[in-house]
Amino acid sequence: MSKLHRMSRGFYQAAVLVAAIALLLPCMANAVFAREIATCGASRGYGYYPKAGLGAFSDDAGKWGEDSISSGKFTLSQTSEKEFDLLITDASGRVFSAKQDWAFVHVCTENFIRI
Repeated sequence: MSKLHRMSRGFYQAAVLVAAIALLLPCMANAVFAREIATCGASRGYGYYPKAGLGAFSDDAGKWGEDSISSGKFTLSQTSEKEFDLLITDASGRVFSAKQDWAFVHVCTENFIRI
């Protein structure tokens, strides 16, 4: 292997490393700051089932009905000094992020952080 070939291979590896660090650094910064504010476990309440799609033929369509998630949970986390996210864990254990679904999670009062 020629000296030029070894140098270009080393340059390529260094460039890939720098690119990986540049892409991952913002993710790691959020992960370092993220903290859990509050978690709520199993939920019970009411859900509305619209009269649309496959559910339109159900007797419960177009009505409010009792609903629950026995093994799900909601977690409010702080991702930076002034940014928050709501993580929803469904009954199958899959986690959904409100921010990743283009939602905006806002603080309602200044005393909110003191939970």
